[in-house]
Amino acid sequence: MRHERKLLGMTVAVVCLASATLVHAYTYNMGPNYVNVSGSRCRASTSAQEDALTHEVNYLKVNSGISTRRVYCPMQRRENSTYGWIGGVDAEFKVDTGTIYIRAEDQSTTRSLSCFSFAAAMGSGANYFGATRFLCSNANGCSSVSNSYVGRNDLPLFSPYAGSPLTVNWGYACDVPGNSFLYYTDVGVNPNP
Repeated sequence: MRHERKLLGMTVAVVCLASATLVHAYTYNMGPNYVNVSGSRCRASTSAQEDALTHEVNYLKVNSGISTRRVYCPMQRRENSTYGWIGGVDAEFKVDTGTIYIRAEDQSTTRSLSCFSFAAAMGSGANYFGATRFLCSNANGCSSVSNSYVGRNDLPLFSPYAGSPLTVNWGYACDVPGNSFLYYTDVGVNPNP
């Protein structure tokens, strides 16, 4: 009986300590945090347009016979939660990202695969859009293309805004020709500014 009380007392103390610890918000002050996302997370703008897409574990493919389909690819900061409050004004909602790198493959001889970054500001609702970049033989992507590139390469997208707007809604969108792929995306998210 004596040992049972002692064990019960230790259990209650551990549970109370764990509960007290959970009350404090998480502060993200280390980093950057590298976010790697499969192209399979990208979605068409409507459910009817999803029929033209194949979602596999490692990629998204626009099916053969489709001219081009626009897909939207939201990016997450630490999955679906925001970073903890760190004492600044709304710092937990600010995104400070590096370059978004998209691994893609264009198999169309007549159409070009292109992407742009986006972010939506909290409060004002302002939308920010980055420059459109095209998949090409250059590892830095191209600002325009005269001929359709056929092959696989990385496509870097730069930040759609200057500074760190209040947002948790950001990502990229791509116009993907038929029989072409989005494999994965890598981006570094810096600590709260």
